[in-house]
Amino acid sequence: MFIELSLGKFENFTKKDLNIGINTIFDAINELFLNNIPKNINAEDFGQWVKEVFIFNDKIEPSKFNLINIYKEIEGFKNLKGKGVRNLRIEKLKKIFNNLSYIEAKYFTKIVIGEMRGGIKEGLFKKALSKFYDIDKKDFNEIFLKSGNFKNLIENFRKGEFKIEVLKPIPMMLAEKVENFEEIFSENKKNIAIEYKYDGIRVQIHKKGDSVKIFSRNLNDITEKIPSIVLKIKDNLKDINEIILEGELIGFNDKKELLPFQILMSKIFKEDKDDYCVLDIYLFDILYLEGEDLTNLPYLKRMEFLEKIKDGLNRVKFLITDDIDEVKNFYDEAVKNGFEGIMIKDLNGIYSGGKRGKLWLKLKKVLTVDLVILEAFWGYGRRMNWLSDYMLYCLSKDMNKYLPLGKTFKGLTDKEFQEMTERLLNIKIEDIDGGIRVKPEIVVEVAFEDIQRSSKYESGYALRFARILRIRDDKLPSDIDTIEDIEEIFNKLHNL
Repeated sequence: MFIELSLGKFENFTKKDLNIGINTIFDAINELFLNNIPKNINAEDFGQWVKEVFIFNDKIEPSKFNLINIYKEIEGFKNLKGKGVRNLRIEKLKKIFNNLSYIEAKYFTKIVIGEMRGGIKEGLFKKALSKFYDIDKKDFNEIFLKSGNFKNLIENFRKGEFKIEVLKPIPMMLAEKVENFEEIFSENKKNIAIEYKYDGIRVQIHKKGDSVKIFSRNLNDITEKIPSIVLKIKDNLKDINEIILEGELIGFNDKKELLPFQILMSKIFKEDKDDYCVLDIYLFDILYLEGEDLTNLPYLKRMEFLEKIKDGLNRVKFLITDDIDEVKNFYDEAVKNGFEGIMIKDLNGIYSGGKRGKLWLKLKKVLTVDLVILEAFWGYGRRMNWLSDYMLYCLSKDMNKYLPLGKTFKGLTDKEFQEMTERLLNIKIEDIDGGIRVKPEIVVEVAFEDIQRSSKYESGYALRFARILRIRDDKLPSDIDTIEDIEEIFNKLHNL
């Protein structure tokens, strides 16, 4: 509970489940203090603004809540639904704020709107817990993988047993980017598995008896959003009691053409059901089978297990090779068929959940980075009514600060500009010259042709010919690229 509150990330619900924005809190504070709000508050963020309002109204008495109360009150927001829900949220917020000290009001606000950036990251908690329990880093990471999250981890320490539990998500293994074919074999790899990189939604599938749960890459439960896939899993894995699989969720239109990622996301998560869409799953890994943890097995062995059980389910197209020309041909075939590129996997590699490393690599058809929008500016001409020019940021080395890499107004359709404008206005922090400053919530995948050194930006770099490929609602701001990633790409592009 303490870890969840410190990180502002919760195991049983997401910020979207809470659905509390700055405007809702502003209205609650206004009502609580009967509109007695000073006009000129000098505050670095909205949490600080709330604190100053409390002080202005002489509300500085000690809190009537403890951590358990706070956690339960926050969790309670996810159950508020239906007509008049915004008023219910405001009343609940007023009750909570009335029981908080001015310091707690500041941090409660930062938690529920997703602005907890106090320098405390998951890695720091992992390091502290590994020292507390006197476990070396490698063993601790394996234990954390089996536990899935901090809440389960601490419970497992209490029970003294560490094992994967079906229906509880496991942190997903991540791939490192490469920019060319030569890098693929730079680690002295021999045989490797290369696979099509699908432009879909990565999912982790759990089945236990008749129960099926499907989780997104951020470990959010999306089972109810994709009933056709749940049915497909049940129909094809009837004889298997317990299993955990990973795969890519993709969609087809009525011409059996692959749907782009952005359209697929809208079909599943935005209730855009107007057009024809058939969902399917393409599997690429198996992590658990009938009581046996497979994560420490080599990838080749896991592939063999997957081949035996997949039955009527699809498998990603793959090739095992040590020939660079075969890799190039496979890549060309993937791109020609409309796929993003290829994945490259070490056949001897174990499954390292939650980690990005060289056991898995990805080569895409364009240079891309994942960045977050922090400032948006009004456009010109036909775009004058849209926030259509975006300042893009990466994370600092310590992941405690955002660093600018330049602007782009390219890549989105008129409809997407309109939708993006509405989203940005809902997360506005303040007005700035020509636009607005927003909370770091919207992650975008950005294509570019080059990276240049730049004294104009604090990062020291600028993207050339940047354009937004897609909005990554499946990623968190903590998932974006860091300045180290930018420097690495720069060095590779300029042979440094």
